[in-house]
Amino acid sequence: TATSPPTVVVDIAATAIDSYYVTTTAQNVNLRTQPGTLFPVSRVMSQGMRLQVLGLSPGGEWVYILNDEGINGWVDKNFVDEFPAEQFPSVEPGDIHRISGRVVDVNGNPISGIGFAIEQTTASKSLRTDSVTDAFGTFYAYLPKNLSGAWTVSYISISSTSNAMTPECLTDIKAC
Repeated sequence: TATSPPTVVVDIAATAIDSYYVTTTAQNVNLRTQPGTLFPVSRVMSQGMRLQVLGLSPGGEWVYILNDEGINGWVDKNFVDEFPAEQFPSVEPGDIHRISGRVVDVNGNPISGIGFAIEQTTASKSLRTDSVTDAFGTFYAYLPKNLSGAWTVSYISISSTSNAMTPECLTDIKAC
């Protein structure tokens, strides 16, 4: 489903737990204007950069932060220290298109860890952003408002903590 949610202003001082900081865990970590790889980079940060956690995007893949320069932005959660994400508010990004979907098994139970690519290919360019289903089986991807046209949502990966993964899982998810 594609939706354009209204801009939600979050009073960070009223919703965030005590100031909580993480550090970047890689070189050249992008601080983006919105949650997603298709949005502009406002800063490139070095490894060990200290960031205040303000919240997470729906789905929890992007962290809304405040850096030491006083700049707010979004960082991919994979590039910061682990932190108690469940203690932070969900921050709905504004002025975007949100793509979401849900994956459940035959009994209606949510399936987490399923990766999706959201792609648009035209004669002049190729755009892509990825997302993974959360504990509720829902994935969220964010696209800039200025993008339009046909987009394809494709299943691309399965995350499994099981050592009982079989070759059949690769071709038929119901076999897992």
